[in-house]
Amino acid sequence: MPSTAALASHYHHRSYLCIMAARRSVHSTVAMSSASNRKQAKKQQQHQDAELQPRWAVQRMFDQPPTATGALLTQWGRRALAHFDQIYGPEFGPELWPSIRLALLSQPRHVAVLNRFYVNQAAAETRLLTLGAEDLAPDWRRRLQAWPESAEESFESPAAGQPHQLSERSAELKVLSYDRLEAATFAASSAAAADSRSNLNEFLPATEFITEMDPRGRASLALSDSAVHDGSTDDSCSLIDPADPELWLPSDQTISPTLQVFAFPSSVQHQLMKPDGSDRWFPRPKPDQTTGLCPYLPMDLGSVAAALALCPGDGDSVLDLCSAPGSKAYCLLQQALPGQMLCLDKSSARSSRLARLLSSHVPPSVLAGCSVSQLYANALNSGAYPLNSFDRVLVDPTCSGDRHSLNDPEADLFSGRRSKERVGLPNTQLQLLLAGAAACRPGASLVYSTCTMSPAQNEAVVLSALAKLQPAFKLVDLRPLASLLAGAGCRVQSRQVGLLVLPHLLANYGPSFVCKLKRVD
Repeated sequence: MPSTAALASHYHHRSYLCIMAARRSVHSTVAMSSASNRKQAKKQQQHQDAELQPRWAVQRMFDQPPTATGALLTQWGRRALAHFDQIYGPEFGPELWPSIRLALLSQPRHVAVLNRFYVNQAAAETRLLTLGAEDLAPDWRRRLQAWPESAEESFESPAAGQPHQLSERSAELKVLSYDRLEAATFAASSAAAADSRSNLNEFLPATEFITEMDPRGRASLALSDSAVHDGSTDDSCSLIDPADPELWLPSDQTISPTLQVFAFPSSVQHQLMKPDGSDRWFPRPKPDQTTGLCPYLPMDLGSVAAALALCPGDGDSVLDLCSAPGSKAYCLLQQALPGQMLCLDKSSARSSRLARLLSSHVPPSVLAGCSVSQLYANALNSGAYPLNSFDRVLVDPTCSGDRHSLNDPEADLFSGRRSKERVGLPNTQLQLLLAGAAACRPGASLVYSTCTMSPAQNEAVVLSALAKLQPAFKLVDLRPLASLLAGAGCRVQSRQVGLLVLPHLLANYGPSFVCKLKRVD
């Protein structure tokens, strides 16, 4: 029989174990409670940050604002942003540039272009309507039929060289139209007047392509006349005046009855932001199990604008230069069934993306019936496509890509090692636009588009090409299309030779520049 001392020691040990177990239980409960409190506090903090995000972003607008993914800008993003501040700040002024800048650093918006070839198109349309999206195409057709009465404010003729005012019915969306580039900006300089040859440096100084981190000077980066003109010595191509009434043709804008473009109305835009600042917009479309086709394609409304401007018709022969990744080609097929469609791109990787997009949205029978062919080739190479044989030509060349430059390291053109490539962009774009013009038959339409706000890559390229193409080509008035985009909530500028979609938070589309030419001889 154990002694009293042994029993006391045993019970003392059991009591000690019970006390320690109780302490561990208390500590575990406290820890769980603390973790729960920390998790709840973190959620509350995220909610407060989401509510204060716009104010905080504005306060830090000129510091290191968050990118579209919520992280701080990388080195290439800060370099691109510094370039934009230097160039676009004076260009757009304090009225527009702060809001454009904030929108570029925010998540972009998309529209959903319904696939006319989807096996159950009605179900896909119902799903988009259930999400709260609205089809923009019926309103576009109504506005176009009532043009110019559908415009709330009168439009000056583009030949007058005046800013074109656009407005939107919604009080929270004031579409700003303001053109700070006067005709004199595009006039020949005194040195060029003696030479009478067009030069892209006459539109913007070479510093347009130089950041403060670039050690090379302006003279070393200037574009030469031989580079711009591809060695041509023709002195007959002088700069043209965009205010010349003889340079313009009236609008021929139409909206295809088969096109359906869904977008969230501005009244619910604020509901589409998650606490982390991401954008829900449209869910990723799932392909049909039988046909493998997707019901719709989310894309930027600025890209849709370029396809709308081209106005393809059934049976037309269409050439899409620099076609990859293929969203604009998809839009063209949603509007009409061409008799022939040739898609070119010089990048093998991007050409593969183009092939995947077309195969996942367009049935093989349609691709074969419309003679849709993809060619991995440089559009500047002779013999890549027949000349004087296309009814519709779309030129969407490589550009500085303002939005992509902030987040994509492969799109970083603002490092010192890529200065020559960056400066050579307008020359390449000019040559591609001239190549597209050579493919046009008489009466054909030619659309030039970019995803940058740079005047040197937009207006300068178009006017330099027109100086060579006169009098065979004329500009087409795009003010009706600008009015349609404004009705969708876009901030649109009607420029001297086209239109420019500017990003803003309530409808964060673009940037996108669109210009339309037509061969008249």
